Amino acid sequence: MGPLISTHDLTKTFDGHEVVNKCSIQVNQGEIYGFLGVNGAGKTTVLKLMLGLLRPTAGSVEILGHDVTADRLAIAASIGSIIEVPIFYEHLSAYENLSIHLAYLGITDTSTIEGTLSRVGLPNTGTQKVSQFSLGMRQRLGIARAMIHKPRIMLLDEPINGLDPVAIRDMRELLLSLAKDDGITIIISSHILTEIERIADRVGVIANGTIIEEFSMSSMERNHPEGMEDYVINLMSGKAR
Repeated sequence: MGPLISTHDLTKTFDGHEVVNKCSIQVNQGEIYGFLGVNGAGKTTVLKLMLGLLRPTAGSVEILGHDVTADRLAIAASIGSIIEVPIFYEHLSAYENLSIHLAYLGITDTSTIEGTLSRVGLPNTGTQKVSQFSLGMRQRLGIARAMIHKPRIMLLDEPINGLDPVAIRDMRELLLSLAKDDGITIIISSHILTEIERIADRVGVIANGTIIEEFSMSSMERNHPEGMEDYVINLMSGKAR
């Protein structure tokens, strides 16, 4: 079986400035793909292109065999995502927000909501208004919304932002479980190298909108037993050998 997610020479230009430049990525079933880059490297734009929220200037995105630009609706229910800061209906409860999301996807069964909230570390919060949620709770609710409909793919943009160390550990364990136990393919973007190192199967490093390096964590462990932090930092600064 071919890759579930494939981009080919993906390019996006804003006002003559190339934000993404010939970015080619392939992600396979059940993989956790870590997407590393400094702020402004192009990570969020690539994820938006994958979701069909932006149209590419050139190149293509194919997900589950569908060209995203031409057939975005065909894959909408198969993808869960967090892009930048999760947005919710502030005056509604967590339960109501998830119910609305399910209804948008044409799903009438809401029996999974309480279990999903518990799985992301938000038990007994279903009736609480989102306006009362902390930043960390909002991130957890964003993950709940991304996974509530049992997608085949999750695209997560900086999902551990705002989380304390315990919550980061819980998020790591949840994402590993979603990939291993649920078979969900995950792309997670971050600038926090240590977390990507602990969770990813493969890593792509992006700089100035271009993938400058891609490697499996198994090869990184063999070739750089000291860890990937110094290697990736040097790579981003143009010092890697």
